Amino acid sequence: YRYFKKEDIPLVYADSHIYYDLPTKILNPAEDESTHLEKNFINAQDKVEKEIYIINPYFIPNRYIMNNIKKLRKRGIEIYILTNSLATNDAIPVYAKYSEYHKDLLKLGVHLYELNPHAVKYIFKHHTYFKNKSPKTFLHAKTMTIDNKYFIIGSANLDPRSRKINTEAVAVIKSKEITKYTKEIFRFFTQPENAYELKLEKRKKDKICIATCIPLTDRYHVVWSGKNDNKKVKYYDNDADAGFFRRVASNILKYIPLGNHI
Repeated sequence: YRYFKKEDIPLVYADSHIYYDLPTKILNPAEDESTHLEKNFINAQDKVEKEIYIINPYFIPNRYIMNNIKKLRKRGIEIYILTNSLATNDAIPVYAKYSEYHKDLLKLGVHLYELNPHAVKYIFKHHTYFKNKSPKTFLHAKTMTIDNKYFIIGSANLDPRSRKINTEAVAVIKSKEITKYTKEIFRFFTQPENAYELKLEKRKKDKICIATCIPLTDRYHVVWSGKNDNKKVKYYDNDADAGFFRRVASNILKYIPLGNHI
C-alpha cells in the first residue's frame, strides 16, 4: 500500500478476464480436459506476434510444451524464460526433469535464464537478519507477457501437474502500459547480477566434467554466465555451482522415472 501511496508503483486500469479449472477436475482422469481452464483460455500461441516473456518457478517443458515452443520459434517468435536455478529451487525433482531440456531449449534459440541465489541481496545489504544471515532468494512468480498486448498472471506452473491435476486460475490482462512495465521487471531480474544466462559452448577435449553424469561424447555443454560479488563467473555443466549434494541428487533423479505429474 505504501508504494502505491508514494506512487512508486503505477496504478493502471485495464480490461481483464479470469480463467480457472473447475473443482471437479481433481475427480476426473488426467486425460479428461473438459474441466480445464485451457478449454476457454486464449490460445497464446496464436496471439503472439513478436516475443513472449515467461517467468515460472517450476518449469518442466514436456512434449506438449516443447511442441508449442518449436511452433513459435518456426514463426520467428523470440522466447525469454526465467526460472529457478538448482540453487534456488525448493523442488530438486522438478529441476532434475527440467534440466533434461536445457540443450533442446537452447538449440531452439530460447533465451534461458536461471535465478542467482544472491539476486537482489545488494538491495537489502544494510538490513539486519536473524543470525546475520541474509535470506536466500528464490522465484515463485508465475507470469507471461505477450508482445505489447497481454500480461498473464496466476497460480499455474508450466508443468504437467498444473495442466492435468491441480486446479489453477489465471488472469489475462490486456494493457500496453502493464506489458511495458513487466518487461522492465523481467530485464531487471535477468541482469547478470540477478540471473545466470544459459548458453551452449563446444566442449574442449581436455576438459573433464566432474559429478555431472554427462556423456563425454557430447560435443556441447551448458554454460551458466553471470556475476557474483561484481565479478564475472562462468560455470560449466554443474548447474551454476549449486553445491555438490544438490547436483548429485539432481543427476540421480534424472534417471528415476518420476512419471508425468511431478
